[in-house]
Amino acid sequence: MVSLAFDVDVADALVRAVSDAAVELRGQGVPRRLAVECAAEGFSGAYAKLFTTACVVESEDRVRLARVLEGLAEDVGVAKLKAQEELARQEEVAAWEAREAAREAARLSAPGPLSSSPWMPVPLYDPEPFDVAVAPPSLSVMFRPRERVRAGGGSGAMSSAVPASLRVFVGQSRGSNGVLDTHLTRVRGAWAGFTGSCSWVPIDSVTFLSGFQFLVSENEEDVAWIDQVADAFERAGGGRLSDVVLARASVVRAVPVGDAELLEIFGSLSGEDLGVLLAGSPELLLRLQGIDPVKISEWWAGLNPVGVGEEYSRQQDALLEGFPDVFGALDGVPALARVRANRVNSTVLLKAVEIELRGVESGELAGGGDRADFLREEIAYLKQVESGQVQLYLYDRGQSRIVEMIGTPGPDTQRVVTYVPGTFTGLGSFYTGGVQQISKYLADNLPGTVAFVYKDGLFPGEGDTSASPNMLRVTEANDPETARAAGEQLARFGRGMRTDPRLSAVHQIGIGHSWGVANLTSSEVAGTEYRTVISLSGAGMLPEWQPRPKTGYVDLSYWDILQSAQQQGYVWKGNNPRRHPGFVSFPYYEGSDDEVLEDNSIPGVVDRLKVLMDNHNLIATDSKDNREVLEDLVELTKA
Repeated sequence: MVSLAFDVDVADALVRAVSDAAVELRGQGVPRRLAVECAAEGFSGAYAKLFTTACVVESEDRVRLARVLEGLAEDVGVAKLKAQEELARQEEVAAWEAREAAREAARLSAPGPLSSSPWMPVPLYDPEPFDVAVAPPSLSVMFRPRERVRAGGGSGAMSSAVPASLRVFVGQSRGSNGVLDTHLTRVRGAWAGFTGSCSWVPIDSVTFLSGFQFLVSENEEDVAWIDQVADAFERAGGGRLSDVVLARASVVRAVPVGDAELLEIFGSLSGEDLGVLLAGSPELLLRLQGIDPVKISEWWAGLNPVGVGEEYSRQQDALLEGFPDVFGALDGVPALARVRANRVNSTVLLKAVEIELRGVESGELAGGGDRADFLREEIAYLKQVESGQVQLYLYDRGQSRIVEMIGTPGPDTQRVVTYVPGTFTGLGSFYTGGVQQISKYLADNLPGTVAFVYKDGLFPGEGDTSASPNMLRVTEANDPETARAAGEQLARFGRGMRTDPRLSAVHQIGIGHSWGVANLTSSEVAGTEYRTVISLSGAGMLPEWQPRPKTGYVDLSYWDILQSAQQQGYVWKGNNPRRHPGFVSFPYYEGSDDEVLEDNSIPGVVDRLKVLMDNHNLIATDSKDNREVLEDLVELTKA
């Protein structure tokens, strides 16, 4: 039995697959040309030329691939004929060898001459057939399409297009590409079968499969490119667009940009062009927010070189006025620039809050009276921001993020206070001015002080939609993981704030009330350094926290509800400022109603609890009853 490593059926399957693909490649010529002609209507400028060139390249490469596949089908057909020829030769040789073996057996058994022997089973004269194997033809299938240029270099020229016409090209090309991809899958499978079952045929250089894939990928890139261009024109309302915007749209879609290129985009495009680009690529904003604050600071300073004479360059003005929600929250942008951006943004926010309030009042939106009161307080607060009375360094109401700056950074700034309030602090705590009292007192009584009242995200016990607390979340105040995550966020704030040249070389003071101390000290674990950390009846510290050798730690407290709980070991497992050797603890201050605490009777429990709670809150106020604490705070902060 003869055999040859060549499966005719498998070879035929490859011929059918590549032939069908070639037919499809050629057949797409007319519908693709019509789609290109449709897109070209009203398409003018540098990008129209790029588009036309890309389509010519696609057409030429597609036909070239069809020829390659047709050639492969012919070569496989030749290989099939050669294989059949070789198989027939092998069968003929095998048959002769069988006859020769029979003759040899007859010679050995015949009693007389073979020529006259009746036992001779085969002809005596039987020449040996041709015994040279048929050489298989080798296959070499080469195809590599060309890359297409889709960006015009960002010149100042303009292009115009009709988005609907571009969409015709996008739709038709996407469908045709899908059909080609199906054929590619079939050809790839047939080729794998051929190489596995027809190893008699040697394979030389083969690039047609990767080339076929690249052609389909380039076609898909054209679809994505023109889709992006159509998006850009639709967002602009038709008409004309600068090639700068179209270039950026193409680059962003094709290749993820690096930090330097992304900053160059924001530093060079006009506000209008940048708006069009960001509308189509909103992910750029997330990328911007992820850049190191030091890089942001250096880039921002480079937009307004020393000696220009204006507080902000034209580009900086465009960014702050055109994208206030972005640059009012971008770490690395100087504090006063962020304040300006948030002041601009407050006008937009006011309108949104007023619309929500009308919906709540009419019953169209849920929330009732509590939510309505909360929104009224927010409106009053945002009006102060709009007028410049309140300076917002950060405001994101949806994520409960707010940082208010008190004081003005400048050449006379000597110290920065980062003040972190405690449990139950919500946005409403800022609207009513409750958590700003300590910072305002220090700024008013200690010249050269800039304070940041900090709340970045939900605090323990904070309600989600109104000023009312959420008691189900109060246990977070005693949770290390909550503090650890909050500390990392505070450390990010610190890194961004300290890139401001007016705030980078001054004393950094951290003051925390209650849970705020857990947040502050957790930021130390995350890498932040302070000159002084002051605890106002602080809650506790992470187990891994250690006092820094160059930082001073002080605890100021009344005898209050938290101190009482700490004495019982209920809070932070006893790892509290008042009980840690790293803190210097001042003697307990006396509250105005401390005599009530001397009543140990059962009926007096309610009154005692009220005084203990009042004392805990008192230490974070500018009340005259808190005068001694305030005076000590000034001295400690001044040092």
